[in-house]
Amino acid sequence: MNVRRRLGTAGLVALCWVAGGGVVRVGLDAVDRTPYSPTSEIWYLVVAAVAVAVAVGGTAAVVRKRRLR
Repeated sequence: MNVRRRLGTAGLVALCWVAGGGVVRVGLDAVDRTPYSPTSEIWYLVVAAVAVAVAVGGTAAVVRKRRLR
């Protein structure tokens, strides 16, 4: 694998993690608009799970696609 290809892969992986951070930002802003309740704790966990799924899933997809080439 050449350097340019590795940098491209690293950039796409970083973009996946930034997207996961964006999910956290938007999700927590949405949850924080509602008054506190035990249900909001569940929503915090859902937001965190979706953010991790976006970041890890995107990373796996990028790495898999790059290896197939």
